Amino acid sequence: MIKVVLADPVFISILTILTLTLTHSHKERSTIKLVITTKSVEFMPFFLSFASLLNGITWTTYALIKFDHFITIL
Repeated sequence: MIKVVLADPVFISILTILTLTLTHSHKERSTIKLVITTKSVEFMPFFLSFASLLNGITWTTYALIKFDHFITIL
């Protein structure tokens, strides 16, 4: 059990480092900053919007299956 508890933060750290160094370029981070500072979705990438939509659908479906009103409201 201790191995699992210790392996989890190591795995998350490695995954975070790989994600920040390999997939996020300076251009993409600048785009997100531009969206936040201008408060306009004109510059927002389509796939980010699509992933957010899928995430919302997934949580709503889970809440409805489990009949969990707290998750549905949030």
